[in-house]
Amino acid sequence: MNDPKIIQTVPPADTIDLGMGNPDSNLLPEDMLRQASERAFAKGMRSSLQYGTEQGNGYFREALADFLTKPYGGKVDGSSLLVSNGASSGLNLLTSLVTRPGDTVIVEQPTYFLALRVFADHGLRILSVPVDADGLDIAALEEMLKTEQ
Repeated sequence: MNDPKIIQTVPPADTIDLGMGNPDSNLLPEDMLRQASERAFAKGMRSSLQYGTEQGNGYFREALADFLTKPYGGKVDGSSLLVSNGASSGLNLLTSLVTRPGDTVIVEQPTYFLALRVFADHGLRILSVPVDADGLDIAALEEMLKTEQ
């Protein structure tokens, strides 16, 4: 159940609120997190209670690298991974690193609504490409790229 002290609005019980991007709290692996926390604290590992390194917790990045190695078809190096606090945080970081005000970004329409805010905050020009049942409308993208060059 949503805690009204944390969530500003509580949707009706039969509604799935996609506005915040939070998973249903019943889907969170509470028991696994409790066990992992207890093991870490028993080993004196209190670092997870601190801000940590800029790239994210090293143990987590190594575990994630191991998890990603098979589906990626090659060794994933944990030191090449960066953990963000969510999609908006990651987009903001990437936008800060690889764009300058006035650059153009192309997004799907519809797109993640907070991405538009992040891009606008960085002074980027936003172009939207429609999607259809098969995904991004490639013909529309090609036409847009011809007229925007």
